[in-house]
Amino acid sequence: MITADDIATLQITRVIFHDVPQRVRDGEQGPMLSEIESAIDAKKVRHLRDRLKRAFGSPRAYEIQFDATSASPVPGAIRVGTSRMLTSEEFVSASQAIARYLFEQQNRVTSPGLLAIMDCVVQSQQSLSILKLEREEGEQLELSERNGKRTFDWEILTNLVLTDGTRFFKSALFHRTGDGPDDFSALACDDQLRPEADEQMAQFWKRFLGCRVVEDARITTQKFFNASLAYISDVITDPVLKASVYEHVLSELKSNKKHFSPKTFIENYVPEEHQRPFKAFLEERKVTLRQFQVDTSEIAGKLRRKSFVTTKGAVVTVPVDASDIVSVQKHRIIVSDTVKRVSKP
Repeated sequence: MITADDIATLQITRVIFHDVPQRVRDGEQGPMLSEIESAIDAKKVRHLRDRLKRAFGSPRAYEIQFDATSASPVPGAIRVGTSRMLTSEEFVSASQAIARYLFEQQNRVTSPGLLAIMDCVVQSQQSLSILKLEREEGEQLELSERNGKRTFDWEILTNLVLTDGTRFFKSALFHRTGDGPDDFSALACDDQLRPEADEQMAQFWKRFLGCRVVEDARITTQKFFNASLAYISDVITDPVLKASVYEHVLSELKSNKKHFSPKTFIENYVPEEHQRPFKAFLEERKVTLRQFQVDTSEIAGKLRRKSFVTTKGAVVTVPVDASDIVSVQKHRIIVSDTVKRVSKP
């Protein structure tokens, strides 16, 4: 798992850009390919590194791994490109192959963009980052020449697509952690992974990368729910606050949102004094703080009912859709209902 501490060590050693237009029909002109690495200096590297850190530290970043069933050539290129230091010619050739494949996969609903391939180092280990940057369809990018080879002029890139307002539309970071073919920690970030996003559009980036989400959505959702309940029950002492945070957990998981970010949830609904302890509690239980797809199939029954446990051991269980019959106050809990029957012990 790539942590915030890992991302803080990220360094960029070289980068190349290719322009990948929208493919409307078969036989259309392909991508505009650079033939040489981009000339970079400390200021340019710092700008790109800061934008990368912002993207991979955002709530929209999620953990991925190579999908053994994928036909994408990207995982193979990443394995080779991080196993040793490629020559400049090898790096350029590999990046061009990735750009051609991206163009082949695009269709009418995918947007044109500038593809950036970056050799990186994370925690002293070879890594690779792939970005697709936003580009308006009408923007014209032209290749210039350096040392007899075509490349994109950095000043043009800065003026058109590398401003602070540019979206890192889609990005991925692959950090090699060992010598094996699957010894990687990886993150993807997709600005289109929003509840209102088209599902095909949102899935496109993972298919192109030849990756899948690390953990099944129903398991991730269940782990977050169970760990949250444990924190609320065992750590939060104020009964009113217990009820409030619990209500927010239920509300968020039962909403129509397709994706959920624990980090954002904690920032929005958990009091400041509990935010850091809550995050640490989740991390200790291997619950991701990154955005994940919501699937409540494993906890559907628990979402329909909830229990209030008092300090002296009384348990009040109510249907979630009728939870307003219970009033939680500082030193007492009031149930506004009549007794129908008493269950035998």
